[in-house]
Amino acid sequence: MNIRTSFLSVILVWAPLILLVLPQVKTGKELPKFSITVDSSINEKISLGCSKGCAWLTLTSACTTNKCDTTIDQFGVHTDYTTEEGPDLANFIIKIERAENEYLFSCTSGCAWKELTVNAKDLSTKDFIISESGGNFVDQE
Repeated sequence: MNIRTSFLSVILVWAPLILLVLPQVKTGKELPKFSITVDSSINEKISLGCSKGCAWLTLTSACTTNKCDTTIDQFGVHTDYTTEEGPDLANFIIKIERAENEYLFSCTSGCAWKELTVNAKDLSTKDFIISESGGNFVDQE
């Protein structure tokens, strides 16, 4: 048996096995899911409602100045002491900033996105849904 024949036999034996194993290998860690509705239809307030992945249901923050910010996580308002994880909770940290006429959402942990910017006027007529994969507007009910 020459080298070419033995190389070909190795390829024929191992290639199908490799092809069977490759689809089972995950390319990345799946992010825990969460869903937060952002509503700012009431002047100078932002209301958040979590329907999935949080230990809290609603949070409201007053923004009486043109510049204000808050940071949230799966437990509510984020502090440096929040380190727990729950079995049905997502593990995320999102900073919400309001400057002039827009909101900036910055995710530092648990999201596939880094920043989302939303016009404050748009939030007065539509809800904004934030999840681990991004954000989108929906009509208010």
